[in-house]
Amino acid sequence: MKPSSFLTFLLLLFIATISCKDQELNNQNSKKIVIIAHRGAQSILPEHTIEAYKKAIELGADYIEPDLVLTKDGHLIVRHEPMLSGTTNVSEITEFENLKTTKSIDGKMVTDWFAIDFTLAQIKKLKAKQAYNGRPTNFNYKFNIPTFKEVIELTQNSTQNKQKAIGIYPEIKHPYFHNSIFGSHHMENKLIKTLKENNLDNKDYPLYIQCFEVEPLQYLNTKLSVKLVQLISTYSINKDGSLNFKVPSGDFISYVAPYDFHVKGDQRTYEFFSTEEGMKFTATYADGIGPMEAFYYFL
Repeated sequence: MKPSSFLTFLLLLFIATISCKDQELNNQNSKKIVIIAHRGAQSILPEHTIEAYKKAIELGADYIEPDLVLTKDGHLIVRHEPMLSGTTNVSEITEFENLKTTKSIDGKMVTDWFAIDFTLAQIKKLKAKQAYNGRPTNFNYKFNIPTFKEVIELTQNSTQNKQKAIGIYPEIKHPYFHNSIFGSHHMENKLIKTLKENNLDNKDYPLYIQCFEVEPLQYLNTKLSVKLVQLISTYSINKDGSLNFKVPSGDFISYVAPYDFHVKGDQRTYEFFSTEEGMKFTATYADGIGPMEAFYYFL
């Protein structure tokens, strides 16, 4: 399979969005397929780097999908998780040996280096690497870790150069974790500030904010006019096309239900959002539901 075709296959992962308010992504009379580059051209270049996003745009992506976490000094940077060892060379830098620690992420104790313990200046000393075995490693340790602002600038510059609007599909990662450290809605407020500073708080702008938790989206719905997507985790798709929500136990609670639901004692799981009642509930604060197959999430 050609690299561009393989990339297109991977990028289709996030296209399946069930609309709660808007029936089309771009045009109510259009059925155009929209390609969302999940983590950029991650099968070719290290994920969540400016270079991986550029490659995805070159290959025809309509949107790029950055995952957002916070640094110690409150900057939104782009990593798939708050943990750094899986996607950077942090474990090889002597200067940061003492920053390895154990923290609770969605109810599970994890030992690693966490972005939340690094300043932006320290993050900029790291280099990205491929997250998974079997992917090309010839670009490991060549690219920096970008900020969300740098990603916004890339899409704006690419839009001008290609005469085509390049959209952004950011996901705020583990807001409960970050807000438990910084304070209530701190992560959401950082996102709001960044979007407004860059004139992106516009419902017509090609921007979708997604999250697996519920309360952050409810909060953003009161502060922003941009489109919001409630992510839900599934394990697989059944032969009849229905979603299989029987995620194996023993891993992150957030694979089964929104973590903010869990800490409040709310027994509703992600399956709730696939019901008529769940969709009506979601429509009170979000524009769509994004099913995420856990099989891919684990890879």
